[in-house]
Amino acid sequence: MDNCKIHKILIGANHRKFAIDITYPSQKEINGVILFLHGFKSFKDWGHFNLMANYFSRQGFTFVKMNFGHNGVGYKAEELQDFVDLNAFAHDNISNSLVDIEVVVEFIKHSDLNCFKNLKNFSIMGHSKGGGIAVLAQSRLKVFSNIITLAGIESFNRNWSNEVLELWKKDKIMFVPNARTNQNMPMHYQMVEDYYDNDYD
Repeated sequence: MDNCKIHKILIGANHRKFAIDITYPSQKEINGVILFLHGFKSFKDWGHFNLMANYFSRQGFTFVKMNFGHNGVGYKAEELQDFVDLNAFAHDNISNSLVDIEVVVEFIKHSDLNCFKNLKNFSIMGHSKGGGIAVLAQSRLKVFSNIITLAGIESFNRNWSNEVLELWKKDKIMFVPNARTNQNMPMHYQMVEDYYDNDYD
């Protein structure tokens, strides 16, 4: 069974553009749709995610992988695996991610593409932090038939000790190293405020 692939650019939280790709089987019958969310310091084309898309497509599913608009990678073809916008990464938060997911869901629901015809079986799948986001997305949107988490986190604040939070609040910014790219990735304290203001736990 051959796979087909479509790339789209959507506009999400804070009017930021982000990329999605849609992998689906060339056969006419679709078993369902899966929306996949990447984790922290990640992106839709990281590691084995394309292999996963191809696998599920061969099983008859439409597999949608999305970048979050504030994950730091670009939306152009040459930027999809590079953290080219660390300022966007610094302004990432859970609320922005949920807005982006809703944009993708609305795109899927109103698309005339045949690969989205079977939304009776509409699943959301998330890896690591994306697993936690997937649970929150279902609690708010209530459109998914299944929630699938791959090594999903148990809490968004698992590494936020009192000492870390005090220093983060004082400096307004914290840096986290990316071993793959050798970048120090900034995170503004607004991420913490968004988490507590919206009770994301």
